[in-house]
Amino acid sequence: MSRKTLGLLLVFAFLLAIAPIRLWTLAIYTQFSPYGWTRVDVGNENYWRCKDLQSRLEALGWSVSFSIPEDFGAYGMTFPESRHIVVSQDLHWNARFSILAHEAGHALDSVSNHSTAEGEAFAEGVAYLIARDRVSEHSRYLARNRAVSFLTLISESDRITAAARFLTE
Repeated sequence: MSRKTLGLLLVFAFLLAIAPIRLWTLAIYTQFSPYGWTRVDVGNENYWRCKDLQSRLEALGWSVSFSIPEDFGAYGMTFPESRHIVVSQDLHWNARFSILAHEAGHALDSVSNHSTAEGEAFAEGVAYLIARDRVSEHSRYLARNRAVSFLTLISESDRITAAARFLTE
């Protein structure tokens, strides 16, 4: 085995050791998923989880409202300057919960020099850990910037995990 191959294996083993398996799963799925908007979940089983997450965000000084019309072009938006999060009111509660989890990821992403793609990967990683729904939908969203998403999910895994834990414990 060459030194270069051994070095790459050691780097891979190190990254595998520091990143949780769920984030590795999302990072790898993203590499093979077609890009596209997520299909929003139908159902209202996550009503109370959504309301709990809303309460946690409000306790941190964020306001949350459900009011974006469906034709807005996004299911949710985070406004850091005013500490406000808006999620579409036209969605079932399961979808609202997943989107609020994504926006909560933006709210807790304190790295101001993240590119847009890095910020989206961070927020989607948080959403995936909190919502615990289908990996395929999260990976479809991140597939637009596969390499950046992969690197962000792995290199920021400790911060992503800490943010998800902070919002759920």
